[in-house]
Amino acid sequence: MNESAQRLPEIVLTGPIFGPGTELLREVGSVRQLHQPTDAEIDAAVRGADAAVVRIHRLTGDTIRAAEHLKVIGRFGVGIDNIDLEVATDRGIPVVYTPGANAQAVAEHALALTLAMLKRLVFWHHGLLAGNWEARWTEHSDDVVGKTMCVVGLGNVGRHLAHLAAGVKMRVVGHAPLLTARAAKQFGVELMGLNEALAAADIVSLHAPLTPETRGLIDARRLQLLKPGAYLVNTARGGLLDLDAVYNALYRGHLAGVALDVYPTEPPDLTHPLFRHPNFIGTPHCAHHTQTTMDNMGLIVAREVATVLRGERPLFVANPEVFEPAG
Repeated sequence: MNESAQRLPEIVLTGPIFGPGTELLREVGSVRQLHQPTDAEIDAAVRGADAAVVRIHRLTGDTIRAAEHLKVIGRFGVGIDNIDLEVATDRGIPVVYTPGANAQAVAEHALALTLAMLKRLVFWHHGLLAGNWEARWTEHSDDVVGKTMCVVGLGNVGRHLAHLAAGVKMRVVGHAPLLTARAAKQFGVELMGLNEALAAADIVSLHAPLTPETRGLIDARRLQLLKPGAYLVNTARGGLLDLDAVYNALYRGHLAGVALDVYPTEPPDLTHPLFRHPNFIGTPHCAHHTQTTMDNMGLIVAREVATVLRGERPLFVANPEVFEPAG
């Protein structure tokens, strides 16, 4: 047997994918994990790799083109907007990912942010620690029951959130261009056009993918469609909204509260005035960071990468056309 036949596949992790997944990959290849790598370090590591698994880092077209041995790209997560899918597809490289693996955790986080805003938990917490006990006589919170939540995007996360929102007796409306009204009704959602759904909402929660069509989806014009005193939650992708427009709506009081887990740039620029507004709540892109979810995502992406390295077709592939016969 020659040396090339004995060579184990080289698998590069651009960041940690947690224990179970990493251990599974070690059974099929030689695993190299990078630690807070620069773009140049990612380029150099992936260039000779058979597989690359990315989490938050970008995998550019140039990096993919230069990786002569690359057979599969794994995405530890749901969105694939940090991978040049077009170049990967042109090269016949499948991009595997973990759809649905974080749905319950992210939906719970979105609901938790919603409840925190309506119940003003951060305000009450800081008031208590500051000794402002008397605020309880002059300030108030808001009710949840009977509110209308607009879920923008009814994929795995949006559907889970719709179920949770209905469970606390909210009315749920939604917008999903590819979903029929009949299908939406099965999830307890009244399907509407986007503008109509926004106008009906007391709370808007974003769960759409980031595409050229959805970038800046919630801008100054669409924010004006909301009822005065509405709330906005985003746990999907920061690029879905215009941060300046959101701040202006919050500053003017048109929005009663804003809760974000994702930002147009990450880490975000904390000098932006939104982050100092008392009715803003933020978390650091951690909605899916439960131990169960992280382990599950790691196992799924590892299994999918291993499947491709064995020469088999994976279950969760973002560009299935790479497996279709030519012609």
